[in-house]
Amino acid sequence: MALQSSSPGDLIVIDNNYKERIDIRRQVMTENPSTVMGTMGTPVSKAAVDELYAYLVNYLPARYPSMFLIRGKALYNTVTEKAIPCSPPEDPIEALRSLGETVEDDLFLLQEEAICSTDDGPAYPENSHRLVAFLCCFPSGFDPSSKLGLLLKDIHRPVPSYEKIGPSMERFFKKVAVGQSFRRLNAITSTPAMQ
Repeated sequence: MALQSSSPGDLIVIDNNYKERIDIRRQVMTENPSTVMGTMGTPVSKAAVDELYAYLVNYLPARYPSMFLIRGKALYNTVTEKAIPCSPPEDPIEALRSLGETVEDDLFLLQEEAICSTDDGPAYPENSHRLVAFLCCFPSGFDPSSKLGLLLKDIHRPVPSYEKIGPSMERFFKKVAVGQSFRRLNAITSTPAMQ
C-alpha cells in the first residue's frame, strides 16, 4: 500500500461505463440498504454527510460541466437524466443514496476524536478517527456496516501487522490539510505458478 499526493481534479473519475455502473449501484442500494450505507445517527455523522454532499454538488459541475448542471435548486445529471437537490436532504441516508446514484466511488467518512488507548501495542496518538458514515456498494471481502462506529485501529484489526502502521496512519490523517487530496494504491503480488 502506498499513499500519493493527488490533485482535486482526480477525486472523482468518470469513464464510458459510468451509466451502467450507476444503474447497478442503484439496484444494490435498493436491495441491500443497511449493508451498503449507514451513519451513526449523530449530529457529527450528519454534519459529515452534509459537508461531503455540499462539496460534491459544487465539485461535479466544475469538474464535469457537460455532465452535471445546476438547474435552479437541483444538480442535474445529463447522463442519467436525474436530478438531486443542491442542498443535502434532511435524512443523511437519503443524502448518501443521492450521492450513490451520482458518483461511483465508495465513500467512508471519518471523524477525528480524542481517545484513551489502553492497548498493550504501540502507543496511539491521543486523537483517532472513527467511521461515522459510509456508502460502499462494492466492498472487497468485508461487511461495511460492521465497521460503522469503529476507530481505524478496530476497523483494521483483521489486517496483519496493522498495529505497527496504525499510529503512523493516524498521524498522517491528522496532518492532512483542508483541500489536500491523497490516493491510496494497493499492490497485489502473486507467486508464479509452479511448473
